[in-house]
Amino acid sequence: MDRQKLDNPISTKFLFSFGKNLEHLKIHLTDIKFATNNFSETCIIRYDELYTCYRAELENFYKQNPVVVKRFSYRHGLKREKEFATEIEVLTRAKHPNIVTLLGFCVESSEMIIVIDNLSNGFLGDYFLNYYKLRLLTWEKRLKICIDVGHALNYVHSGMEDQKMIINRDICCRNIGLDENWTAKIVNFYVSVFLHPNQVGLDPCSEVRGRPYYIDPEYKKTSKLQRESDVYSFGVVLFEILCGNLACHPVYRRGDDDGLASIARRRLSTGTLQDMIDPTLYTETSENNVILKKGPNKDSLHIFINIANHCLAKTQIQRPTMNVVIEQLKKALFFQKYKDNRKFSLIDIKRATQNFHDDNFVGGGGFGKVYKGNLQDSDRENTIVAKRLDTRLGQGEQQFWNELQILLEYKHENIIGLVGYCDEDEEKIIVYQYAPRGSLDMYLNNASLTWVERLNICIDVASALDFLHGGVGKQAKVIHRDIKTANILLNNDGKAKLADFGLSLISPITQKTYYVLDNVCGTLGYLDPHYKTTRFLTIESDIYSFGVVLFEILCGRSTYSTHKHQGKFLSGFIKSKFKEGKQDELVFEQIREQIDPKSLTIFQRIAYQCLHHEREKRPTTKKVLVELKKALEFQNMASTMTKLNHLHITLEDIITATNSFHNDNIIGHHGFGTTYTGQLSRSGTLLKIAARRFDYKHGEGDLKFLKEVSMLSDLKHTNLYEGNGSLGQYLNISNLTWTQRLRICLGVARALSYLHYDEVRDYTIIHGNVNSDAILLDENWEAKLSSFEFSIKHLVCYKDHVWLCEHTSTMGYMDPAIEKTGGVTHESDVYSFGVVLFETLCGRKAYVESEADRFLTPLAKYHYENKTMHDIIQPDLVIDPQSLIKYSAVAYSCLNEDRACRPGMNHIVGELEKALELHLPNENMGINLEYLKNLKIRLTDIIFATDNFSKKYIISSSPCYTCYTAKLKNFESQNHSSVVIKRFVSGQDFEHGEHFVKEIELLTRVKHPNIVTLLGFCIDASERILVLENFDNFFLDYHLIDTKKPFVLTWGQRLKICIDIAHALNYLHSQMIIHRDICSLNIELDQNWGAKISNFDNFIYLPPNQEDEALYLNKIAGRVYYVDPEYDKTGKLKRESDVFSFGVVLFEILCGRVANDSIYETGSAKGLVVAARRSFCAGTLEEMIDPILKRENGENNFVQDRGPNMDSLRTFIEIAYKCVAETQDQRPTMKVVVKELKKALFFQETS
Repeated sequence: MDRQKLDNPISTKFLFSFGKNLEHLKIHLTDIKFATNNFSETCIIRYDELYTCYRAELENFYKQNPVVVKRFSYRHGLKREKEFATEIEVLTRAKHPNIVTLLGFCVESSEMIIVIDNLSNGFLGDYFLNYYKLRLLTWEKRLKICIDVGHALNYVHSGMEDQKMIINRDICCRNIGLDENWTAKIVNFYVSVFLHPNQVGLDPCSEVRGRPYYIDPEYKKTSKLQRESDVYSFGVVLFEILCGNLACHPVYRRGDDDGLASIARRRLSTGTLQDMIDPTLYTETSENNVILKKGPNKDSLHIFINIANHCLAKTQIQRPTMNVVIEQLKKALFFQKYKDNRKFSLIDIKRATQNFHDDNFVGGGGFGKVYKGNLQDSDRENTIVAKRLDTRLGQGEQQFWNELQILLEYKHENIIGLVGYCDEDEEKIIVYQYAPRGSLDMYLNNASLTWVERLNICIDVASALDFLHGGVGKQAKVIHRDIKTANILLNNDGKAKLADFGLSLISPITQKTYYVLDNVCGTLGYLDPHYKTTRFLTIESDIYSFGVVLFEILCGRSTYSTHKHQGKFLSGFIKSKFKEGKQDELVFEQIREQIDPKSLTIFQRIAYQCLHHEREKRPTTKKVLVELKKALEFQNMASTMTKLNHLHITLEDIITATNSFHNDNIIGHHGFGTTYTGQLSRSGTLLKIAARRFDYKHGEGDLKFLKEVSMLSDLKHTNLYEGNGSLGQYLNISNLTWTQRLRICLGVARALSYLHYDEVRDYTIIHGNVNSDAILLDENWEAKLSSFEFSIKHLVCYKDHVWLCEHTSTMGYMDPAIEKTGGVTHESDVYSFGVVLFETLCGRKAYVESEADRFLTPLAKYHYENKTMHDIIQPDLVIDPQSLIKYSAVAYSCLNEDRACRPGMNHIVGELEKALELHLPNENMGINLEYLKNLKIRLTDIIFATDNFSKKYIISSSPCYTCYTAKLKNFESQNHSSVVIKRFVSGQDFEHGEHFVKEIELLTRVKHPNIVTLLGFCIDASERILVLENFDNFFLDYHLIDTKKPFVLTWGQRLKICIDIAHALNYLHSQMIIHRDICSLNIELDQNWGAKISNFDNFIYLPPNQEDEALYLNKIAGRVYYVDPEYDKTGKLKRESDVFSFGVVLFEILCGRVANDSIYETGSAKGLVVAARRSFCAGTLEEMIDPILKRENGENNFVQDRGPNMDSLRTFIEIAYKCVAETQDQRPTMKVVVKELKKALFFQETS
């Protein structure tokens, strides 16, 4: 920072004010002037005598953009400085969602400026000056604004962590801002006063500050300042909100009236206040300007007016605290929000409970009594429970409305349901759903309650607590304050319901602690000792109580029973047993044999953590829930594994199958282990397997192992598990065609559809971790879904349920709705699959750290919405336009943030099938004709050039194709006129058409001087023809078969041919391509004797970025005598398979004979390689060398060619021998082969 610019004498003082370094909040004046266009009037959003507010966009200013710039007016220096300092001090101390956030400040020259967060909806006072804006403020919205401001005032009055109290002294509607969500925030604190706790009561203030019509009359008259002075001002704001007018409006200043407050109190006393209420409240309109005629609920209005009037009491002592005001405002909001809910008459309740007859009494406690009854509802009678509060026993009106609010707002399947309430004749009654089996405390020592049932009950209660504590979708969390087995009710199906919220408290999500100023509430034996001694209540107090419940369930005894027999409550007894190492003695003896040891260990560990004396070390309810579910899973898996004994495979067999978990066998790494491929011998048959080796180092491997075994043993589908590599490895490989990508996505979609629903199953499965690395591919590019370690299995009847999940998917794939709902659904899989669809289309991962746009999802959605998808699609993909439209539309729909708007997997399958159907007509021809139209050649031209495919033009043939040499008239592609016509056999099976497709696919993508060049193609009727560059010197095998050939290949030429082919193979291997058919027949020689590889109809891609990766194929491709024996025997294909075939070619060139020459079929020899290797080992290989090479001298000893140099020959033979090693691991790479062949050529040329 430029210190010289801080020329204001108070600058340095501000940077280190209040014991805090505020350097990080400093903003340069030049930046503010630029943002406000030098404080232009067009940027002003609020003008006041003391300051002016501007809305501006400060470039790169944190995440707040735009912001509000508050510029203090030029007035008396010291007074201005004090107010500015006060505002900064308050805003740096007070952190609350209903107080504006200080983002920065500027003290330069004579300027004093504060920057706060944006107030998108302006200031509350502005709405009272504009009729159309005022109509936006519905009664419910006004109540919420009042509650927001009330929370802020209550916080500064008594809730700040440093226990200092702040009195604002300037509460008015003009100082209340509204953000984009209509959340109200107090904006101004520059006249505020700090008071210490010992000052609560009186503070004679030398200067009275405040606005006319808002100022506390007692404070104005006596200078006595208390919190209740703010309460008075807030009461004025309440009446402003009720009447829709400013307190200073001229209509309230006629005659003896002195503003809104005085006339409102008078009108209330005369019963004529109704005439002052804002008439727009009674004609509330919808977003479409339809008049709804809703208006305020009468009870809501009555409560609001009553508390507003109390706030305006003449003396401070008569006014309520802000805590009381908030409770009444919440009550008013309750009646407004739930005015349509059931309010029963006292007569109905008495009739249902037979006038609270003792025979209907089912329980009671500090709150009063509970009665069972039958309540008539429409045409049927329902069994209910009525909780009749006895205010004499400590539960008053506030607790009654608090419990009603919680039961209405926090609905969950594991929280008791509310039927209705009664508030009549001093009676306050809450009517609940009836739980037939009563409370859990009645079953603790009942052996018929199994361990699995007990675990499920614990999970139900933990789910309810997690919902209450997490405040999912809420602005507040609930602390129950009385967790115990007596408050856990059971339905006939064993489902647990948490009940009795009479002592519960609602606390803002952002508030870490809730300070309880009255007596400690709860039940002895369950009460958090820290809360009991300090009176500070947090959600961790519930955790402690729940820990006691967990041990009651495990021990089969209540905490009271333990206290009666042991002299201490259960928690103390538990801790003693743990210290003695005798925790196993705690288990209820009658269920001990049912419990799996791992299940017990996990349960005891998490339950004991709940009882930790230090709150910070207690787990969250989410953690408790996750661990309890683990305990249940281990318990369930124990029985499952017993049923699967027939599938058990010994470790020794798996070690053998995977070559001792060799790195060459690795096909994938996952969060909890590594997957290996291998071949397992079972009943004399070799089975190809994928072995998932789980990692136990992180303590999770055992459970993930059991879960995956359980899932895979239940599920049977062609698209589940197996594979040789993941889709994530192939995303950016241009050779993966659109058809292949579509089929992969379709396979995964079918697998997910099967998981989500199958008519023969009564359960359904959420995969929970769909991502491109969990999609494995077999040798036929068929997709297989794997990684079930995070899956959730549940009954079909709960298919719409939200399930809590510890793992919420891989980065970049997570359903955004998880944050709002707290769990996953089937639609979470749909969202993740939508990400995979875009990965497949765009050729990149969902999350790439090095990319500017690290996350793919927002990028894809942006381009789809702006119709610019082609900007992000994998560049080399050739896609039918209609197929792309269909595909991208369904992918986009999967990413809808609203789960209800996402498609089901069945629909997705149908849409992907249509996308494939739209694309196949072009893909079956192998290409997009428009894309390669410059290579298209007419069939008539080819027929003319070959004299209708005359036999005299044939140069080679095979079962799949015939090659002709011809001259195409006016064919000038790359100056070629003499070409090779490769005509594929027509009328054969689809496989031959696939060969044609594959060859075009590769030759249009791969460019190398030693790979044959594609000059054109023809697709006409049943004809499939390739036009290739001409090779004047035919195929290599021609020079090996024909002993009467006119030209003899010298050793130097042979070496160069070998080097050419080696270069081409090395290039192919670097591109993850294996030729699979290297032989002398597929090596062409041009006019300069340059060698080129041809015939790519059997090529295959390897998984990328894995140098030693292998594919395991059922169908072996290649020619007898050239095929790699290891590949032929095991199906294991690697680059080294090509190396073997090339080694055969090397020996052919050395010996001057093709590999299948009949000379090598005598005796036990089977082809050239077997004979060559045997001769090499015997030291007799020289006898096999082409005799022409030995006779390179002419008559009369005139040297025609020097023949092979001995070093050159030795180097050549050694590398050829290594190439044909029996196993792939023993063979060299093509890079090494090239190097050795060049060395052989060097020896030859320099000898």
